[in-house]
Amino acid sequence: MQKKLRFVLVALVLVMAVIVGANMLLKDNTDTPVGSDAQVGQGISMGAVVPHKVGSFDLVGLETGPEALDNINRLHGTKIDIIDGYVAQYANENSSFVLWMSESRDDKEARYLFDIMDEKMPNSPMFKNRTELDFEGRSLIYVTGAGMENYYWVEGRKNYWVGIFTGDEMEILQLVVENF
Repeated sequence: MQKKLRFVLVALVLVMAVIVGANMLLKDNTDTPVGSDAQVGQGISMGAVVPHKVGSFDLVGLETGPEALDNINRLHGTKIDIIDGYVAQYANENSSFVLWMSESRDDKEARYLFDIMDEKMPNSPMFKNRTELDFEGRSLIYVTGAGMENYYWVEGRKNYWVGIFTGDEMEILQLVVENF
């Protein structure tokens, strides 16, 4: 049990490092929301759909509502135009990952936010090895950095970013695609 708790604590510290590092990476030094209008979300519905267990992984941390929106905005370094989101951390005895998910008003706005984020990756001092790949019929982007193997994509009104600390990446991606 102590080994698992130590593993979870290390994973959470790494998540915080990602938040700070991503904030420095994506900061545009404005208070203007990225997107067409001001942020309108209340961030209250998406947290209700987060499963407590995904495969052999237990939910060990969850941010929803305004807390999650603030976290996601910090990652971008500015307020972004999203209506909801969550940050879910999962772990088992040998693996851990974190999922950031944001929801936009429509598909077009979600794609716009994805494109802005993806355009910054080639010049990122933190994230390297940007690679496009197809996974389960989805176009994903892979980058390594911040102590994780990272995959991000847009699907409909939602943007997903999965940071995998340890474990079988394809198995974890499969679980995320099937459950979120």
